[in-house]
Amino acid sequence: MPVAMNLEDYLEAAKGAIARLKLSHRKRAPRRERIEAKVQVAEDVLRDAQLAKQMGVHLCDCTWPPQIMLWEEEMDAHICPNCSLRT
Repeated sequence: MPVAMNLEDYLEAAKGAIARLKLSHRKRAPRRERIEAKVQVAEDVLRDAQLAKQMGVHLCDCTWPPQIMLWEEEMDAHICPNCSLRT
């Protein structure tokens, strides 16, 4: 049975995975540039998600990167465009 994680735990786990990936592929030169580019994209997404959370943006963790939940005035709630979760 999977363990439920809150968004902060999820972001922290992603940071750790990125750090381990960077260390594990440092010595493999032929694929290094491609891996470094993917790691950079992952770090950018992680930074954006952390910044959004700090700014108080409502995020849904139904996907990675987290979905920004949109405000629906008529429903008086934030709604995820992907899974329709309401908060």
